[in-house]
Amino acid sequence: MRRRDKANLPTGTRRAARELAFRVLFQSKQGETPLLETFYAARASMRDEHDDAFPELNPEALEFAQELLESYHIHQSELDTMLEHQIKGWSFKQMAQTDLNILRLSALEMFYFDTPGPVVMESAVRIARRFGGDDSGRFVNGVLASIERARNSGELVLGQGVLASLPLSDVPLEPLELVPTELVPQEFDHLAKAQSEKPHD
Repeated sequence: MRRRDKANLPTGTRRAARELAFRVLFQSKQGETPLLETFYAARASMRDEHDDAFPELNPEALEFAQELLESYHIHQSELDTMLEHQIKGWSFKQMAQTDLNILRLSALEMFYFDTPGPVVMESAVRIARRFGGDDSGRFVNGVLASIERARNSGELVLGQGVLASLPLSDVPLEPLELVPTELVPQEFDHLAKAQSEKPHD
């Protein structure tokens, strides 16, 4: 078995899925590329034995990562508005973008996936310590702890607490024609079909 194969056997934890979602979101924001296109590229990287950029995830973890990204695409405006009010003394431009994108996905999961706050916070701090600066873990933990207190007290209400079960054809994703054909996994063909069947203005 090659070194890559041993190091990157399919990973099935939600922690790995959260890390993938964070890396895709960060790359999408930094490169100004459509979120779904960036996700497809990450999937293609996993299948390339000569590309070590992303560890391979099992189907369940990939599905969870995709759900996080699709839900963020829908709710990003209200999430950013909430974070702007919760983060005192810092604008988004002043913040480390690593920290900001971790907070975006963590807040999303707390409000829209009904995941317990401590579980989300532990995973977020781990990702922040791995990819952020020296103070990233402490900063992310502090912001999320403040959000969790406000959420538990009823002072902060966002969404319905559980991700709505929307058919993928109703999710407002970026145009799929921007994705090179060779990057689109077969299991996502239904997304492309749903996009092509939408009426055009």
